[in-house]
Amino acid sequence: MEEARELKNPIIDRFLHDHYFEKACRCLDEGFEDAMQYVVGCGRSRMRSTNLLERLNQELRRREKVVRIFPNIASAIDSLGAC
Repeated sequence: MEEARELKNPIIDRFLHDHYFEKACRCLDEGFEDAMQYVVGCGRSRMRSTNLLERLNQELRRREKVVRIFPNIASAIDSLGAC
């Protein structure tokens, strides 16, 4: 985890001031801890996922297929948030 943080910081420092990569760098910086929670400890670098997350994603896709086109972002959030 510490090694990942050390590798992340130079990348952000290098590209943060570039107009094309500014938003991506901010997203990486803000979501880093959340993204890294799936790294398995004990020296293994394998990513893991849970059945709960996979089931939620499947349910979201199923609901999205029924509606097909959402009129606005709020209606999409309402529909998908009802899971």
